[in-house]
Amino acid sequence: AREKQGISPSRPPRKRVLIIPLDCGLLAEAIKLAGMLRENGIPSEVEVMGRNLSRALSDGSRRDITHAVIIGPKEFSEGKIVFRDMRGKVQEDIRIGDLPAKICPKSSSHRS
Repeated sequence: AREKQGISPSRPPRKRVLIIPLDCGLLAEAIKLAGMLRENGIPSEVEVMGRNLSRALSDGSRRDITHAVIIGPKEFSEGKIVFRDMRGKVQEDIRIGDLPAKICPKSSSHRS
């Protein structure tokens, strides 16, 4: 019905992920994680400017980032990351391998 009225069907907002390494030693891991997300069709970018967490999250929110992944040394050593929903401002620790399915449940099967 919407098409007949010349209105395009509404689409869910496109997911965009910002990966924030809290330690410069974790930058390579952040880049690998971005590659994994991109392989699953999830647009992602890595915070490389060295801004503090608050500033990086604020910038991500301003640029309409839907999710943030925070890589801290302690969590990473346990095989986990902090996953933050930027719209709901809710965050939780999750296993690294669970990230694609957490962002887009349909992307849980890898395309490799």
